[in-house]
Amino acid sequence: LQISILATVFWICAIAFSLYNVSVKKSWQLETKEIWLHVICWGIPLVVSSLVWVFAAYGDAEYWCWISQDYPMWWWAAFYGILILGWIFSIFCYIKAHRSISSQLNEATDREIRDSLRSR
Repeated sequence: LQISILATVFWICAIAFSLYNVSVKKSWQLETKEIWLHVICWGIPLVVSSLVWVFAAYGDAEYWCWISQDYPMWWWAAFYGILILGWIFSIFCYIKAHRSISSQLNEATDREIRDSLRSR
């Protein structure tokens, strides 16, 4: 359960990163980054979940179904910290992509208006 939840967060960041690369950096070679995205999006959750297991932090946690109440630092280090950083990273990428796409649309619209006025 822990690995899949963390992997979901990383894949959401990977989607945001890909959108950022295409819209802001104008880099269409996403296939070259695919292996690294898999390594990061599956590898980091595997390592983090393994560390929680190695330190025996899994256990009965009532509302926290995988990390014991005896290890609140692991809640933050192994889940909430990663989740919050993932949100911040994704929001940054989406804002930059939105600005870039909006700017491109405005330039295209301005060009079309100018061209239509010239043709009259």
